Amino acid sequence: MDYRLDARIGRMVEELAREHQQELANAGTLVDLEELTCQIGDEVARQLCQREIVGRAEQAAGQREVDCPECGEVCPAEEPEPALLQGLRGELAYNQPRYYCPRCRRSFFPGGRL
Repeated sequence: MDYRLDARIGRMVEELAREHQQELANAGTLVDLEELTCQIGDEVARQLCQREIVGRAEQAAGQREVDCPECGEVCPAEEPEPALLQGLRGELAYNQPRYYCPRCRRSFFPGGRL
């Protein structure tokens, strides 16, 4: 990690520690403290991942037409479909872009890294 990111995370940790001061103080054992801090860390990781997935889906949905992966026909966009992924840190919800091929008579999701 570069220095700037490390410093930014340090400031976030200070803020989280102030906000959760009572809960941290009430954690009786090291295991209790680690469980609480892992829950906080998992939620930070989940939200960061959620933000990236939503951004990628919105970028893909910006294409009004894409080529069908089966026949190559140019296909129009349809309404996005709500999707829910189970990530390592919890559920990730986003709107999955969707396209329809009249020749193949099927809907498909554009290729991507989701």
